[in-house]
Amino acid sequence: MEKNPMQSSQNGGDYKPQVVVNNEKTESASLDANIELKLPPCITDGSQLIDMQIEEISKLFGLFPMVGLWFLVGASDTGKSMILRQLALSVAGQIDFLGNQFNGKHGRALYISTEDDKMSIAFLVRKQNQTLKVPKDKLKNFLCTTDSDNLIEILRSVLEDLPVDLIVLDAFGDLYTAKDLNQNNQVRQFLQPFSDIAIKYECSVCFLHHTGKRTEELAPSKNNVIGSQAIEAKSRCVIEFRKDSFESNLRHFCIVKANYLAESEKVASYVLRMDENLCFDITGDRVDFENLKSGGKNGETKKVKISPSSYEDKTHIQFLKDTFQSVDTIYTKGNLGEKIEIRFVCSDKPAREFIKYYLKKGWIKNLAKPNCNRHKYSIIPEQIKIDF
Repeated sequence: MEKNPMQSSQNGGDYKPQVVVNNEKTESASLDANIELKLPPCITDGSQLIDMQIEEISKLFGLFPMVGLWFLVGASDTGKSMILRQLALSVAGQIDFLGNQFNGKHGRALYISTEDDKMSIAFLVRKQNQTLKVPKDKLKNFLCTTDSDNLIEILRSVLEDLPVDLIVLDAFGDLYTAKDLNQNNQVRQFLQPFSDIAIKYECSVCFLHHTGKRTEELAPSKNNVIGSQAIEAKSRCVIEFRKDSFESNLRHFCIVKANYLAESEKVASYVLRMDENLCFDITGDRVDFENLKSGGKNGETKKVKISPSSYEDKTHIQFLKDTFQSVDTIYTKGNLGEKIEIRFVCSDKPAREFIKYYLKKGWIKNLAKPNCNRHKYSIIPEQIKIDF
């Protein structure tokens, strides 16, 4: 019977693993020896990962993967193309999107449309920009095409010279070239080149796709996506976008999957209002997913209670870093409260609780004199490890 090499040899010696150095087998040194190994470029060791000092995963507008694939899905005629076009224009204009600050590298987006012609896109961009007001010189950073033939080659040729923060592919169903949308291996094989592009060129790649028939009768879920489970499995984030059942100009922005967002973000919709120029903005309301299914009470607009404990400390710290641009930045209680209301989609009462929480944690300080009601706040940089 063949001897197990992990067992001691018959003469009592211990088995010593072998390593190959310069095509010659040698006995390896002890496991704790300080040996410098030559690794192929595609391999990174744990110490190198630690040395990268990555404390958090960056997200485009604090919501979407900065690098990788994600999907925005919904039924027909909900405004999916509108909100993704608004997102792309917000990147090009380097302006806020749904109350979140732009934090990309390039301020450039590429929009691929399979459903609209150039005339339609020109009309829609002009209309939406009446609200967004992106300057004409920055509109040059909104790139678009209706040509989807040889798409991978087109993307590579563009990205070599013009790096982007965001690619929008509208729509997935028109671009999908495999035979069966329900086959995991076929879906993964189709998505892989787009994933490779996202990684190589360090950009966010979004597909517009549809939900199944009658799924609007159900609560928002990543399982509502048409096709194979591989779609949501391959995605870092899935947003379900649906109409409100009672008010035609309201939409529900539902984060049903997001690998690097708190669970509190994935239990209730963000209610958006569409204006006359087909642009969306947050209302400040959230609706529990269960109240969005058929027979639910979304007409009552049940709000989810928002408190500082709903978010991790790193989320609060990032908010303070973004809000206080320097150690000299000072906010009144009202102004800081407004910033909190926009970022965390809450009313003024919970916003005051956030301020109390930040004071208690020692992240901010009140500059007002004792017994003075005119509160003014500044950041304490050493407490949140920030160097202005």
